[in-house]
Amino acid sequence: MTVCIAALCNNGLTIALAADRQIGMVFVEGEIESGKIRFLHKDWRAMIAADEDAAYAFEVLRIARGRLKDHHDRPHAETVKQALLDAYQEVRNEHITAQFLPPGWTVEEFAKHGMESLGETKFIEIVNAMSAYDLKIAILACGFGEFRGEILQLADRGLVTIQTDAGFDAIGSGSDLAFAWLFEREYALSMSEQEALYYVYEAKKMAEKASGVGKQTDILMFNWRGSVPTGETDLEKLERIRRRLKPGNLSDNDKKIINDLHVIKGLRDIVTP
Repeated sequence: MTVCIAALCNNGLTIALAADRQIGMVFVEGEIESGKIRFLHKDWRAMIAADEDAAYAFEVLRIARGRLKDHHDRPHAETVKQALLDAYQEVRNEHITAQFLPPGWTVEEFAKHGMESLGETKFIEIVNAMSAYDLKIAILACGFGEFRGEILQLADRGLVTIQTDAGFDAIGSGSDLAFAWLFEREYALSMSEQEALYYVYEAKKMAEKASGVGKQTDILMFNWRGSVPTGETDLEKLERIRRRLKPGNLSDNDKKIINDLHVIKGLRDIVTP
């Protein structure tokens, strides 16, 4: 229940990231002061979303970060993709072992001896539960490989896809609204850093209409030299621009024009039987 947005701009040489601070932990949710834009590698950042427990997503990031720490050069997208996938599977296997297997068993031991020790019915029951188990998290990672900025998304069941060619991506309960607004703006990676910063902010504000999206906003502008977060003054200025540009109400003249449209006249001319 959140929204996180990443958008390439400046022909892929800069990335704009935006996120709320809302997270859920099993039966509670709230906004965290530290935010959700997290360090993954000196050339990569990541944001998280979770349907149930954000702790699972943070654990995946911690493990992936460890797998990438020895890459002194910029890791390619495929390298980061594999690190996220491996980290997801490690966390998932830990949860499967704790929740479904007899104490002291590993997944490997269960595969070898489960049928014989537990019987076919119980074995199949556990296999089905394990197969269906999902951490119910999403991670949006973005950074710089060899040539340009890249965007990756980890979604259901640990599927990791490269979203770079689309130019932008979003996760969380507010993602559909963020997508709709960026499409409305005809967003493209050729846009300037100024356009990207504003349109990503605008998309995040639009996403606040969705359930579970927090009101606080963090935005980070990121290129191969490093990253710079927005401050409160920056956000206040962006909000003033948004309030000036947002759709306004119909004027009296607009209403007169619409009143003369065929469809409105037709309504007035309908004869009651």
